[in-house]
Amino acid sequence: MQQVIPLLPSNLNAPVLVVQHMPAGFTKSLAERLNSQSLIKVREATEGDILQSGTVYIAPGDYHMIIKQQKINGDLKDVIALTKVKKSRVCGLLLMFFSIRWHRSSDRTHSV
Repeated sequence: MQQVIPLLPSNLNAPVLVVQHMPAGFTKSLAERLNSQSLIKVREATEGDILQSGTVYIAPGDYHMIIKQQKINGDLKDVIALTKVKKSRVCGLLLMFFSIRWHRSSDRTHSV
């Protein structure tokens, strides 16, 4: 992550979602450090965040992210819902770029 995210431009025309299985509490400082090293905005995701282009969202430790559409002020918005991870021995990293038009697919809920 430290070698990829800082290279992303601040005007990236899509949100970026990152899920890396890490201990609770570590991902906030990771997001803050990456934000200080990057042109693109980096933050730890929170429940109900509205996806914005040019922003990297890092899932909190012990959580996955689900992207749902929610009506806000009459408009459909793509928002983050967090789900607790069941304990396992699997570790991984998933970096996904979502097109601004990704939500036009027939499946309106996406898991990360």
